[in-house]
Amino acid sequence: MGPQTETDKSTRTGRKKRRLTALYVALIILGCLALVEGAARYIFYNHFPLQANRGIKVATGEEKTPMSMRANAFWHHLPNPAFYVRQLSRFQTRGPDFRVPKPAGEFRIICVGDSTTFGWKNAVVQTYPHYLQEILTQKIPGRQIKVINAGVPGFNSAFALSYLALRLVQLQPDLVIIKLGYNDVFAYLMPGLEVDYTNIFPRPFDGRIRDQKFWRLARHIYILRFIGHWLLDPPVQRYVFGVWDHQSCRRPRLRTGYLKKMAIFRSHLRTMIALCRARRIPVILLDLPYSRDERYYWPAPKAFFGIKVQGVLDKLGDVIERLARDKHPGVFLVRTKGRLGKGDFFDHIHNTARGNRTIARLIAEKIAANRRRLGLSRPAKP
Repeated sequence: MGPQTETDKSTRTGRKKRRLTALYVALIILGCLALVEGAARYIFYNHFPLQANRGIKVATGEEKTPMSMRANAFWHHLPNPAFYVRQLSRFQTRGPDFRVPKPAGEFRIICVGDSTTFGWKNAVVQTYPHYLQEILTQKIPGRQIKVINAGVPGFNSAFALSYLALRLVQLQPDLVIIKLGYNDVFAYLMPGLEVDYTNIFPRPFDGRIRDQKFWRLARHIYILRFIGHWLLDPPVQRYVFGVWDHQSCRRPRLRTGYLKKMAIFRSHLRTMIALCRARRIPVILLDLPYSRDERYYWPAPKAFFGIKVQGVLDKLGDVIERLARDKHPGVFLVRTKGRLGKGDFFDHIHNTARGNRTIARLIAEKIAANRRRLGLSRPAKP
């Protein structure tokens, strides 16, 4: 080999410089991506609107969808057995199985409602129907009492009415407890519904986004979560939440004509009462308690609802109280709103296990005080 020329040396030096430059550029790019990824995670968990946050979690598979949705069928919108493994009865109510026809001597209570009855984010043994059965068994010994949790997350009064009429009355209840109204709030915040909101589900994207490779990757990279949300998720969000995409989903506004919708809520509830009274089934109505913790309302970070929603819930609660004050025989009211504290909620409306136990205790006190009118003072028929 001959001596190396100056050209060869300069060529090698140039290659080394280019490699070092490429390495530095790659490190800078990786550092920038790490900073952007860190910022994306911070924004996602601290400043991203709650509904869009949950939409991304559902899309990426981080939060498995708890619903199965079938078009044009009120009572087919039921909890998904694949998600709530070993938590649902064969009738898709939450809790252990029960017999139909009802066993002789059993006093059967059916709790109708939404996710606050179902016990969203609570175990089966932390729901108010479960606590209610425990408390009543102690308060009224000698009677076989069965409490059935027929709450369905996302149900409004229209869906609950259909569910009660088409399925639940066939389960032969001796008492029906109704805790409804939270999901009816959406009808008062959204334009264009006029007076018919029976076709509305609060979470229409449940079950509509498949587990694709992109979302499996996006589950771990928060930059891709945002890209996927902006490219793919907004059309699904706008299906119902379109007005919030333009006016900030943390500041929903009361829409004109909401008093007409209040009349529809009252009509649905009155029809449920009439349905039960026609079968001589007593009814207990619960008011609509909500948290007063400012963390759960706009303008707090992660807040879903504005403070005006509390006013809507109060108005719905007034409708419930007026129905109970109509002095229909066999209709009772349990007030819980002023009896729950800060530690009884884990968001604006959903109760912790402690809150559910308090609600169950208040219902049990009402049942025990009216046991003669409810037929619980008589010995069970053989």
